[in-house]
Amino acid sequence: MAKKKRKKRKKKAVTAAQVKKESFKEKPEAKEKTSPKRQIKLVLFTIPVLVVLVGFLFFILLRPKSKVQRAENLNVVIITLDTLRADRVGCYGYDKARTPRLDELAEMGVKFENAVCQAPLTLPSHASIFTGLYPPSHQIRDNGAYYLDQGFQTLAEIFKEKGYNTAAFIGAFPVDSRFGLDQGFDLYDDEFKEEEKFKTFDSERRAGDVYKSFQEWFLENFQSQFFVWVHYYDPHLPYEPPSPYREQFSDPYDGEVAYTDFYVGEVIDLLEDKNVIDNTLVVVVGDHGEGLGDHKEIDHGLFLYNSTLKVPFMFYASQNLPAHKVITSQVRLIDVFPTVLDLLGMSISEGVQGESLIPYMEGKRKADLVSYIETFHPREMFRWAALRGIVDGRMKYIDAPKPELYDMEMDPEEDHNIYQEERLVASRLKRDLDGLIEKYSSGTSSRRVLSTEERERLMALGYVIDSSPSEGEFSDFADPKDKIDVWYTLQVARGLQRRGEEEKAEKLYQKGIELDPDCSLHYLFLGGLYLKADKLQEAYDVFKMGTRALPESIPLHDGLAKTSVQIGKYQEALNECEAILALNDRYFNALSLAGLVYNRLEENEKAIEYLQRAVRIEPENKLLLLDYARVLATSGRAEEAIDVYNRLKVHYPKDFRIYQNLGITYGNTGDLDKSIENLKKAIELRPTALAFFNLGVALEKTGRIEEAVRYLKAYLSSTPEGDTARKRMVQEKVAQWEKETNR
Repeated sequence: MAKKKRKKRKKKAVTAAQVKKESFKEKPEAKEKTSPKRQIKLVLFTIPVLVVLVGFLFFILLRPKSKVQRAENLNVVIITLDTLRADRVGCYGYDKARTPRLDELAEMGVKFENAVCQAPLTLPSHASIFTGLYPPSHQIRDNGAYYLDQGFQTLAEIFKEKGYNTAAFIGAFPVDSRFGLDQGFDLYDDEFKEEEKFKTFDSERRAGDVYKSFQEWFLENFQSQFFVWVHYYDPHLPYEPPSPYREQFSDPYDGEVAYTDFYVGEVIDLLEDKNVIDNTLVVVVGDHGEGLGDHKEIDHGLFLYNSTLKVPFMFYASQNLPAHKVITSQVRLIDVFPTVLDLLGMSISEGVQGESLIPYMEGKRKADLVSYIETFHPREMFRWAALRGIVDGRMKYIDAPKPELYDMEMDPEEDHNIYQEERLVASRLKRDLDGLIEKYSSGTSSRRVLSTEERERLMALGYVIDSSPSEGEFSDFADPKDKIDVWYTLQVARGLQRRGEEEKAEKLYQKGIELDPDCSLHYLFLGGLYLKADKLQEAYDVFKMGTRALPESIPLHDGLAKTSVQIGKYQEALNECEAILALNDRYFNALSLAGLVYNRLEENEKAIEYLQRAVRIEPENKLLLLDYARVLATSGRAEEAIDVYNRLKVHYPKDFRIYQNLGITYGNTGDLDKSIENLKKAIELRPTALAFFNLGVALEKTGRIEEAVRYLKAYLSSTPEGDTARKRMVQEKVAQWEKETNR
């Protein structure tokens, strides 16, 4: 049926009053229902909208933080990875790497793609990390013979002043406490090997042992606020990864890196297990890289190329720093110090030369930071020229007898020196470098300046010290590039020695001395080879020759002093110790060795003087303290000795020698009860003939004859002595007492 057309009604005009009236009327509910078809359309439209809304809410609530949030009470863990070049880590593009824990930290935190160290050497680089200063300021120019002055403020000192529990767990000798980086740490655990009185550059421990020490401390201290430094040394030469990494990697360096990565993860896991990870800032940074044959440099310290300067560098703080953040701008290790303080809302002193990297994390700054770089290792160990340089954006200038200039964007491998083609650029960078040196030098020489009296003392010992400066003047020194064959000979000899091919190594060391008699390392390693082979006279002769050629070389004097003791030349050993102390009055080995030699010569007051100075440098050295206490006791200063032994008991409660010596000292003072108590504890830990004898004597003096006889019999049955007067006396006494008892 056809629909009827509705007639259109004419609209009536509506007055303003009606509009107002209608607007306040209650509108009736619509009576018409939405059709099912329309309902389906509405649902179909609503579902994707809800999905989008829910997804958006999840994104807002669960997305990683994109902003930096400063927090005053964060814990801090700094993990330094010795000798790890950035391009051998997975997250830095190395597809052969097995570094899942470092990669995960980089993914979940802030990764700096282009971080450079200020010196490719362990001690100078760590000094820059913990002071925020360039080497010309903190004056640590090489490993082994420098000491961070107490006047410099370290990160640990700042956190200690804020009430933090501070602890460091060290992997190797180059950052031993004697070099001054222990400033501010409540605990500085640098015990590398048990029963090691004289540490050497071979003194180190694996990452697993460092982690174990950290773990023991952490489980007792994680509820306090803490500032911790964990130092892993494993990627350093020689590359000897433990199983199963040794078998899993064809390149042992990669195996060392993978092994180290595992223990980086163990630290993170421990923080997570104790629920402190969300309140902890973790900084992971390499101290320098490794040559691995680039530019013919096998290890590091000789040149200033990126293989030894570029390091992995990342920050992680789950609640305070953005995740998935990659920063390509050039930054420096001196920037660690101010960045940590800035994130924790602490003030940064004006003298700090690094800059906070927080603006880079916030995206407010992108410019490359200009960096000063240096290595004085060629000057210190080889008497070649020290190298200094500047990295400014894509350009690197190295000031050397034969200057170098590289465009690292066009030539990332630094194979093409463009100094001659770009003299104007080089001149500008040289002026900038000179300006940095002038601005940041502390005004003191990088080498200790000898007084007239000290120079005369050395001359009296037969040494004429080279007064050539180690900074600034290159004319008298060879360019390390021109000495690469000499250096390479040394490295090959070291490799042969490590593989047990001593005869071949010996010949190469001798060849090295002929090629360059001013290189101290050839003498050092050849002398060390002879010492290990028990060829004492040959070692003595090599060290003697070395000190004559290089009288300013402390390690050569050290080697000669120790060898002189072994062959019975005590006065010559003392002379060498004096020569060392004229060059460096804090040199631990010279102080402790002189103390022991004076004790052997029965000049105990002098022995105590030198041992006291050594103890001030290494107050945690157990063997040194045992020697010191023994000399005090035998010099009539028993109360001082007892104090040292009692302090040792607190730290080493299971060392029988401490109780044994303490018991004997108490016996000599007449305190027999304490003597008996400590000697019994010593025997409980490890029975010795000496403890049996002294305990028997103490018991006899208190009238406990039956018990005394038992211990003196134990002495007689265990002593290695032959027919000595003491042994005969004990035999007679025991026989007499037993006879009297049986009457």
